[in-house]
Amino acid sequence: MQEVLRLDFIEAQKSFTVGAYKACGLLCGGLIEGMLLDIVQRRSDQPIEQDRVGMTTLIRMASDLKLVGIRALRFAEGARDIRDTVHPRAEVRQGSRVSIEEASILLELVKLIYNDLTARLGMGQKNDKPTSPP
Repeated sequence: MQEVLRLDFIEAQKSFTVGAYKACGLLCGGLIEGMLLDIVQRRSDQPIEQDRVGMTTLIRMASDLKLVGIRALRFAEGARDIRDTVHPRAEVRQGSRVSIEEASILLELVKLIYNDLTARLGMGQKNDKPTSPP
């Protein structure tokens, strides 16, 4: 999972750089979901059906396990709407595409959640703590 997340983060950054903000937003939503799924699976005593669990459930579980700060979780709740724009009808219903500002915020949110996870789980040492996913 970590290698997939690492490659998706690189692709999200490249998408942002070339102005593919919807692609960037979708990748960031997937990154957030993937990071939360990976860590919740490791830390939870409840079995998780990967194909059936959604971002809302993962956010709640991560919060219950105190894996990510409340601010990051609140921001992550908003990321769900961006993920829905993968479906053209949802984009039409919402009346907007992912903007440069939203894509930028989502990239930073991925970093915030990643840094919260590494800090709360004691990953990395003082000098080698990563500052970008994963």
